[in-house]
Amino acid sequence: MALDSFYRLFPDADFNVTIIHIPGKKERDDTRAKAIESLLAYCRDHYQSYHFDVKEVRLQSIVDDFKSISSQQPINLIVMPNKKKNIFARLFNPSLAHKLLFHADIPMMVIPV
Repeated sequence: MALDSFYRLFPDADFNVTIIHIPGKKERDDTRAKAIESLLAYCRDHYQSYHFDVKEVRLQSIVDDFKSISSQQPINLIVMPNKKKNIFARLFNPSLAHKLLFHADIPMMVIPV
């Protein structure tokens, strides 16, 4: 849904989009590979003016892996989906978008989904 919103903003642009997969705590390796390939095929079919690549990070070192990815290739904009949470959840369990915002000097667009 976040990619649809982004595409509606810039439908004719020629962007290189890197999808960074953040594994779930209970995600299995065999389903992960199939899901990533399916997502990549879907994106290439539906957003033909964009060029897609996939990178993966480990759950225990998201910020370090993100810094490594950003040092390998230039990042001009980070677009992240953000689920709406109540005020207590935001105070005691900050989202990944908030964590990356404080560790990256890159413009960020957070899209509510």
